[in-house]
Amino acid sequence: MKQLVCFLFLSATCCSAQNWQPLNKSNQYTYFTSSAFSSATVIKTDSTGLQGSDSVFFLNRVVAPVSGNVNHKLINQGQFLGKKLVERSSGLLTFMGTKDFTLNIYARLGDSWIFDTARGYTATIIQLKYDTLFGQQDSMKVVSVSNMDTIVFSKNFGIVSFRDSSSSLTYSLKGIQNLNLGYHIPMFADIYTFNVGDVFQYRKLNYNDRYPDGSLIYNDYYWYKYTITSKTITGNQFQYTANNMETDTVFDLSVMRYAIHHSSGSINLSYTDSTTAFPNACKGQDVVENDLPYDQNGLNKVHKAMYFSYNNTFQKEVKMDNGQYLVPYKADTVTSETSILYYDYDYQSQAQYAKGIGAIYSFSGTGMYMGPYFSTEIKLVGCIKGGMTYGTVLPDSFFSLDVIQPAKFPANYNAYPSLLKDGEPLHITGHGQACTVQIYSADGRLVLSTLAFTDGKSDAEIDLGKLGGGMYVVRFLDISGVVCTSKFIRN
Repeated sequence: MKQLVCFLFLSATCCSAQNWQPLNKSNQYTYFTSSAFSSATVIKTDSTGLQGSDSVFFLNRVVAPVSGNVNHKLINQGQFLGKKLVERSSGLLTFMGTKDFTLNIYARLGDSWIFDTARGYTATIIQLKYDTLFGQQDSMKVVSVSNMDTIVFSKNFGIVSFRDSSSSLTYSLKGIQNLNLGYHIPMFADIYTFNVGDVFQYRKLNYNDRYPDGSLIYNDYYWYKYTITSKTITGNQFQYTANNMETDTVFDLSVMRYAIHHSSGSINLSYTDSTTAFPNACKGQDVVENDLPYDQNGLNKVHKAMYFSYNNTFQKEVKMDNGQYLVPYKADTVTSETSILYYDYDYQSQAQYAKGIGAIYSFSGTGMYMGPYFSTEIKLVGCIKGGMTYGTVLPDSFFSLDVIQPAKFPANYNAYPSLLKDGEPLHITGHGQACTVQIYSADGRLVLSTLAFTDGKSDAEIDLGKLGGGMYVVRFLDISGVVCTSKFIRN
């Protein structure tokens, strides 16, 4: 049975398929300028208003760097479609930002109009065509601009391609977030959706700097593992119960040496979704925290600029943010120069979020001029999702070992190539420490086990013998437990 979808477009009325509107105020559009996930740009409507009898749609603003000064940034900047869109009943829609331009949605093949009044550019519909987008056939108009810009917009999906001649970039529509079409940028509800049986392995480092009087630097190291045992989602509340196992290497100031602590038990994990939650931010979006220490007269604020990346360990798209104190010094401009911050207080943070596994990395550091510096770094080094192990997941027995842990994260192991011909050996790399290499078939059977790196070298080859064709999982085990699971296919 086919599903009938009614699109609500900019005019806030329910239109037929003959709409040709470039943007839908309810949609969140994802554009790519290359095949890389990091090139994604998000366009959405933050708010609406009226300008006389015309409708105005304010688009999401971003933070832009200032050329030649890494400490200064511009806030409230428009993207390639500008800061706002003014819609007129005549079918002329003007995008306004660093440069203004106008589209005529009612124009027919061969029709021309003034595209950019200030620069004298004109635009012409040079082609009408049918094409497939998100698995659907759609009518499209191709606009050629006298400055060499090219815009393609469709009847049902708006602007699908925008070649910006000034930057030599082409923005291609790859997804409409709220309609679950095409490429999906992870949001809060995607990131914190765990399942019963999921396992998350974390490593935490607390770093405490030396004081000016020469007091001792001391660091604390933690391993902890959560296994999700229950799940409840009520409204915007995500609540989980997890079994926690932890082993800590903590510096004991009373005896001036490190001590080992172990703990286990049930814990509650609670997450609250909101429009201001960091994982919901778009690329380059400004997100502000209001409850800041050392804040005077409301001048200091934390800026969280969300960027996109891809994590090979967990095979997930990742959202990243960078935070610091920023101080406005003139309209739409902020500075991150520590020298002008109140109390000479410095703060920096970073975090990364991935779909279905929460925060995979977080770092925060605070310090004052001529004072101590403190930092905390938490890293998801492995997880088990859907029966597959990614990265490092330690066995339960590890959490009862009275062994002081090193002040670093475990080295990665790797197996390559991912596609092997019959008779070709599997190459593995490590860090020169002897470990066991286990190879499992796709149905979970252990088909090969061998020792590697016993000679102290960091690379080796494994003869796969008569293993048949198919997908295999490689699992490395050293004195710390299970680390860095990889996969390969043998023809």
